[in-house]
Amino acid sequence: MDRPCTTYAPWRPVSGHVWRATGAAAWVLSGLYAASLVGLVFVTLHFDYAEFLGLRRVADRIAGRPARAATLSVEGPYAYCRHPMYLALLAAFWVGPVMTFGRLEFASLSTLYLLIGLRLEKGNLRQELGPAYDLYRHNVPMLIPRLTPWRAPRG
Repeated sequence: MDRPCTTYAPWRPVSGHVWRATGAAAWVLSGLYAASLVGLVFVTLHFDYAEFLGLRRVADRIAGRPARAATLSVEGPYAYCRHPMYLALLAAFWVGPVMTFGRLEFASLSTLYLLIGLRLEKGNLRQELGPAYDLYRHNVPMLIPRLTPWRAPRG
């Protein structure tokens, strides 16, 4: 006997399709979706997870080393846009041969979450990295990539 779970009783899945591409359009959208996932993996290769997760600071503290100063990295995809990981995530949310109403809801809420995060993160980065981040921010777009990589001035 299937009884609905009382904890989630008010929730009902959203059904139906916003779009369902066929033929060449389905192939193109599938290719773009796959490219967004490949892009996400590529971006992660240029990411310092130990620093991001705070593990490097813990290891430095345990070893008795002084905390390292934050540095701005503008290598690889970060020379083209400031948030290539967010760009790849947004593409994965929105591009695909099928968009259900449930996926639309997820994509919309996730996009809102990321955009709020971008605003909050900007203040933290400015505080942590100072004028170097301001120069980077003025030369490298947030999400839409530049055509050529930006190089920080030497000095």
